[in-house]
Amino acid sequence: MSLLHELAAAAGLQPRWQDAGGRAQTVADEALRAILDALGLPADSDAAIRASLVTARAARAEPPSFVSADIGAPVSVGAGDGSAVLTLEDGSSRAVTIVDGQLPGVAEPGYHMLTIGGRDIRLAIAPPRCVTIADVEAGGRLWGPAVQIPALRDGRGTEFGDFGTLADTVRAFATRGADAVAISPTHALFPADATRFSPYAPSSRQFLNVMLADPSVMAGAVSADPGSPPALIDWAGAIPDRLVQLRRQFDTLPDTVRAEVEAFAAREGSDLRFHAAFDALHAHFLAQSGARGWQDWPAAYQDPDGAAVAAFMTEQRDTCDFYVFLQWLADAGLERAQHTARDGGMAVGLVADLAVGMDPGGSHAWRRRGDLLNGLSIGAPPDPLGPDGQAWGITGFDPRALVANGFAPFIATIRAGLAHAGGLRIDHAFGLRRLWVVPDGASAADGAYLDMPFADMMRIIALESHRARAIVIGEDLGTVPDGFREAMDARAMLGMRVLWFERDGDGEFIPRILVDRCGRDERDA
Repeated sequence: MSLLHELAAAAGLQPRWQDAGGRAQTVADEALRAILDALGLPADSDAAIRASLVTARAARAEPPSFVSADIGAPVSVGAGDGSAVLTLEDGSSRAVTIVDGQLPGVAEPGYHMLTIGGRDIRLAIAPPRCVTIADVEAGGRLWGPAVQIPALRDGRGTEFGDFGTLADTVRAFATRGADAVAISPTHALFPADATRFSPYAPSSRQFLNVMLADPSVMAGAVSADPGSPPALIDWAGAIPDRLVQLRRQFDTLPDTVRAEVEAFAAREGSDLRFHAAFDALHAHFLAQSGARGWQDWPAAYQDPDGAAVAAFMTEQRDTCDFYVFLQWLADAGLERAQHTARDGGMAVGLVADLAVGMDPGGSHAWRRRGDLLNGLSIGAPPDPLGPDGQAWGITGFDPRALVANGFAPFIATIRAGLAHAGGLRIDHAFGLRRLWVVPDGASAADGAYLDMPFADMMRIIALESHRARAIVIGEDLGTVPDGFREAMDARAMLGMRVLWFERDGDGEFIPRILVDRCGRDERDA
């Protein structure tokens, strides 16, 4: 193994990989150097590689600050034996003994704290599997449609669908016996920029797309004039029109509603306040100079904790409060849609969609850029459907930062997706195992796979699934990593199949054997 490949392996990069056709591929050295440089591990000379190897190996040798395990299984906490204190999530604590670096199995699921020798280790103790269909529905088989929220229409004649039209749609399907409605992503976008309406390139996955907020949620709100909606959505006109309508509503809020908004803001804390400030700043600099992301703002405003941002939040308090109100309104609308589903008898209700990454110029990257891969785009390697590979222009979580931060941003992201849903679809679920990362400006073919902390992330998903009593679906289409679907099955994470491709050599649909938990077979044609 070359020195460069040693460094790549230490950094979690795969110098060699297998393509969709089963052929072995090797990442070019120059591509590896560019990716390593973006990861903060310079590799432009042998001396630089040796120094970076020391850095990478030292980081891996650090005692863990976060450990995950299954309920009842021994927990490996690294070196160190003796007495320790286990503090459970509910605040209770007990003395425990570490033997050969292992804590005896913990029976209580949740996020706990182990204190040993003055060192704190956060523990995530997970159920062995996610919530399943059998857990939410006794007997029978479930069905439900998948919908794109903006495409939904109702009698209000709105230019695009929102959480109000979603509630109406859910109600209609519930009366026809559906148990679930899968929806397009509802992540926060860039409300001031009508050209950025793709739900798969969000500003933040921890907040909502406020353009889907339903003004009619509030009592006395003026609904849109009924009429025939346009055949196609004119985003360039529809988004500004909706924003003007919502601003008028905000300017005339009753005191009782303002109090509700303030209570919501207090519960959500500083993350919401800074997200609202980002939206206000984005609108300001987009209008002033056409700046699309925070990297294009004046330097003083690129620091969310700096004096310039603090002054803006004070001077433009009303505008920032407007964006807080929009999050409150969107949250109330999505919550109502899920309540409509469950009140209508749906076993699951909404199945939310978790996009695989975020726009590097968005709110999350501005506020918590250390969470993310900087200078790298995630995508997909060359395959028969995309022979040149794909670079999606979005970024994702840095695996090293996840471990260092106790997976806090990942946990918050999963919780946000499940806040008002009975299920979660994880787009490009292979990203839980590995991400194809491409240096900014490079060809998508000049990427490499970066390992993710798969076991930890799967346990967190199982734990959050039980907390929300929600099913989890992994979009497992494409170049499948070895053992990935087996790991999904072990965690009871559901998969996806495209009916069009489920055919044999004669073009006939392939019958599948479905085995229920009692061991009975049911042939599904």
